[in-house]
Amino acid sequence: MHLFTILFFACTGDNALKTYNNRPVALITSHSDGFFLEEGVPVEFRAQISDSNDPTEDLLSSWHINNDLVCDWTAPDEHGTSSCYITPTLDTNRVSVTVTDPEDATGIDEISIQVSPIVSCAVTSPTSGSIFNLGSIISFDATAGSNDDISLYTYEFYSDLDGVLYSDVIPDNGNISLSESNLSENMHQISLSILDQENVVCEDSIFIEIDPPYGKLVFVSSQRHLGDFGGVIGADSFCQNLASIAGLSGTFKAWLSESTYISSPAGRFIQSSIPYTLVNGTRIANDWSDLTDGSLQNPINIDEYGNASIAAMVFSFTQIDGSPGLFESSTSSCYGDDCNCNNWTNPNEQGSPPPGSAVGQTSITTDDWTDYSFGNFCGPSGYPVYCFEQ
Repeated sequence: MHLFTILFFACTGDNALKTYNNRPVALITSHSDGFFLEEGVPVEFRAQISDSNDPTEDLLSSWHINNDLVCDWTAPDEHGTSSCYITPTLDTNRVSVTVTDPEDATGIDEISIQVSPIVSCAVTSPTSGSIFNLGSIISFDATAGSNDDISLYTYEFYSDLDGVLYSDVIPDNGNISLSESNLSENMHQISLSILDQENVVCEDSIFIEIDPPYGKLVFVSSQRHLGDFGGVIGADSFCQNLASIAGLSGTFKAWLSESTYISSPAGRFIQSSIPYTLVNGTRIANDWSDLTDGSLQNPINIDEYGNASIAAMVFSFTQIDGSPGLFESSTSSCYGDDCNCNNWTNPNEQGSPPPGSAVGQTSITTDDWTDYSFGNFCGPSGYPVYCFEQ
């Protein structure tokens, strides 16, 4: 009988079964790389946490600003979201989230951020809801401050109707001022913006209303007329018609005189106790006395539509006190036999005696605005006239 011995060998080697633990994953979802934050303002950061080996509830995450811990290890919520409120400072440049699993494997995600200093701003004057008349000089005052150097910033005043009003570097003391007299008639939202390069870092706004100008309106007619108005009554109708077409309310008369006092502005105008202003709001005189004292505050060079007049001279035959011009005088600019186109009935360039016309200058504020000179101007092209609201 043969005895057989059977030997069993157990073999081991590198191909034996091993278990691998994948790293958990953290992904910041609330902000992107390079995001701008404002200094001192708390912001919630969020990240999505996951692990292919372990359930979410077994994971822990923490948050850091630069290398400083700001939110200690906590488990994500049931949706795998980790969150942390972070209050950035000027030296903050990096935010990171770290996740770890039960086997101490870790995953990290981080983004860079940029932090802007705290900038404050306010429009202090006028108050919102203020009402002004067209052409009024409006003083806008504002303040701006920062824990940084405020002079590194620029400011801009902006109207939602008229666009950019003014922009400049903010003074060292943060006090901002602007005087503006050219705002359009209507309601405006006036905004103050503080800019760091091209980024608006602070903004404030007010609402103001621009009403029609205060006072009696004055304009130089946009149309010329020959010397045959049909007297001053016809010239008054000429002014009234132009004003109505332009949408101006009120009664308008021509600054024009025939030979008699009763026909002159001094004899037939209502002598205003309130200012005379152009249709764009520019004041030419405080009242009748100021109008007839020999000089104007500003020339009458704007037509009924608010456009600059291209005419250099106007029919007048009226002295600075509103009385008729003189045919012959050593002190008057008007000489000859006829300086009022035969009481504003003659359209001819020649005549016997020659029909002349006493004129004023639209660009002048001295007495020449009404009593400048004379010429043989009743035709063929004529001149505009000044028109005054009564």
